[in-house]
Amino acid sequence: MQHVKYLIVFIFSFFFLSSTCYAADELKIGYVNFSVLFEDYYKTKKAEAELKEEADKRQEMIEEIRGEINNIRKKLGSGVLKQKEKDKQKGALEQKALQLNRVIRESKRELEVKREKAIRGIIKDIEAVIREYSEKREYTLVIGNRDLLYVDKKLDITKHIEDLLKKKEIKESRK
Repeated sequence: MQHVKYLIVFIFSFFFLSSTCYAADELKIGYVNFSVLFEDYYKTKKAEAELKEEADKRQEMIEEIRGEINNIRKKLGSGVLKQKEKDKQKGALEQKALQLNRVIRESKRELEVKREKAIRGIIKDIEAVIREYSEKREYTLVIGNRDLLYVDKKLDITKHIEDLLKKKEIKESRK
């Protein structure tokens, strides 16, 4: 947190103190609320839906294994099994418990990997649109909302970026 403050101060100091380099050009600063862009982006919603669907499928598998474990427990608690069959069922119960733990662990790990991959792709898309917009309009600096306490609303280009992301969605949906 402290390093970020120093970095921001350094960046602003660099640009303002080196104004001789920008004598011919005007310093143009923009601001984007990245959280809003990320939350409203159609690919974010699509990724969330896909991850939820995947999580639901995995939860069904987990519930199925839990059901099998409960059936084995019922058999063991029934009192009608002979010792040899009880031993066999106890072994099956242990195997199912291990299987359940493995499936839970693997599901969490795989879903987290898919989530992180989706987030990286979404961030990359949004940053590309911001970069393109900024270059076309000759912005010197575009900053995000992270660790900012105040930004003049005149600098906010979030709505423009949102509009471009929506146009991108429409364009991609026609393909």
